[in-house]
Amino acid sequence: MPHLLRDGPIVFVAGPALGHVGRMAVIARRLRIRTDRPIVFVTPGNARYADSVLNDAFHLVRIPIPDESHKRPAEAFADGLEAVLTELKPRVLVCDLCPLRWLSAVRFPDCPRVMITNFFLAGLLPVETHQSRWLRDEDEYFTALRKRRSLQPFGSLRDLYSAEKVLLADPPPLLEALGSLPSGYVPTGHCSFHTGGTLPEPLERMSDLLLLSMGSTGALTMDGALTKRIAAWSQSSSIVYAGSRADEMRAAGVAEECYDWLPLDPVLERTRVTVTHGGAGSTYMALSHGVPVVVNPTLRNHRVLGECIEAAGIGLCIGAPSHLKKFDTVGFAGILERTRRFSEQASGLDGADIGAREIEDLA
Repeated sequence: MPHLLRDGPIVFVAGPALGHVGRMAVIARRLRIRTDRPIVFVTPGNARYADSVLNDAFHLVRIPIPDESHKRPAEAFADGLEAVLTELKPRVLVCDLCPLRWLSAVRFPDCPRVMITNFFLAGLLPVETHQSRWLRDEDEYFTALRKRRSLQPFGSLRDLYSAEKVLLADPPPLLEALGSLPSGYVPTGHCSFHTGGTLPEPLERMSDLLLLSMGSTGALTMDGALTKRIAAWSQSSSIVYAGSRADEMRAAGVAEECYDWLPLDPVLERTRVTVTHGGAGSTYMALSHGVPVVVNPTLRNHRVLGECIEAAGIGLCIGAPSHLKKFDTVGFAGILERTRRFSEQASGLDGADIGAREIEDLA
């Protein structure tokens, strides 16, 4: 990597999920317009979306994780990352990945650091997240791990996001209830990864869709009866599935049209309501189009976002049989109207450009 060492590169450390690497790629492309500094991406070796998302636009370094470290990869990843950073001598380090799983054993170099995350994960709400549960349940493990690497133990969830800047990639209306943010926390607006592509011919003739959009980490635990109930509640005309289980969903009769992948922007223009697993990328993209969201959470963090969406009146959070009563008691028309207003209020910010500017200021 000799050509990357000449001027202190900006290093982006991205998690393996599509939401992390996609969000960082959008910001990095904007940053490249602003600076001549080299930009390098570092990911765990199992980041299967990195090549297709980055598309050779940036130098990519993969850190292999041994099979025996899969459940607890922090130390193996830290060893690899520290070696890469020692060689690169970054000007700025930008991280977007679960800090407990991937960064808890890293001895960071002496350079400015930026964390990209979402407000509901960063310890700003009085709720329990996957990270706070994990930190509590395995406190002895993480304390010993950090002691072994001459690091101070974590005192709270906020310690996981210790950095010069914490960029909150969320629509501004969702942050209003927080009031003033801690020093260094910067709201950017959401940073969606938009893919091109042609709309499948059958969808060109459709409108008022119920879209099942599950991202890269969502497991759709729904059946045809439930999707039909959501379609009736929202007065959707057709049901479309996009995700890695298209063949299974087609065989189960969950949706009329099933695809492994869809260009979301043109699909959302035809969509009346979207079901997501609660990942920020797919959820925020739907809301940006003024489309209400029903969150069927896969993980605890997905449920936290779903509950925030429901509290804002722009969707519902389901996942337990008792939650299905919401379709009988909550009117869709009011949610649709609030979501459209929400979209208008959130449309003024360019999250990727703001994020790039904040990073450039540290370089």
